[in-house]
Amino acid sequence: ATRLPAYALSSGKQFQAVEAYRQDKMPWPIGLDTDEKIRAFVSSLWDETFEAQRPEHQRMNRNELYYAGAPYDNARDNRENGYTNFPKAIVETIWAEMTAEKPRPEIVSGYGVTSGMADQLFEISRWMMNLNSYDSARRLSVLEKLKLGWSTRLITFDHKTGMPYPKLWNNWDFYPDPTATGFDN
Repeated sequence: ATRLPAYALSSGKQFQAVEAYRQDKMPWPIGLDTDEKIRAFVSSLWDETFEAQRPEHQRMNRNELYYAGAPYDNARDNRENGYTNFPKAIVETIWAEMTAEKPRPEIVSGYGVTSGMADQLFEISRWMMNLNSYDSARRLSVLEKLKLGWSTRLITFDHKTGMPYPKLWNNWDFYPDPTATGFDN
């Protein structure tokens, strides 16, 4: 029997490992010892998540209808009733002001980075932002945020080249998919 390591914590207490991870044995969640039980558990979590996000989905649908100039539930009312589309006018006005200039992250010296290093890093980051359409992604995400209340902007990496690029995450794609094998499906 091999003795597992003990770890001294900063509080003076000691943590003694009692079980080691073994590569030959697949670790199962507690009480879920078969594939069927795990699938049932994941499916129930997905259903709960779906139901919990339903009010947010309805709110976003309503915001999208206001922005499109169709605030009434009845399509006929949208065609026949007069409606001044203030939501779209406000969003478009604010959006233009928020994206008129190109505010980009700026690297400054400090924390061991000299001004020369900061200038070099800034030039590289500016080149990358020009290369991968950072400004366009920012404009679109600001529009989504103004229309729907939130927007997710990710900076991810191309696995083939190692280059970073902005990824616009669709606001409507917030339900987890238990069958997904990657971020894009």
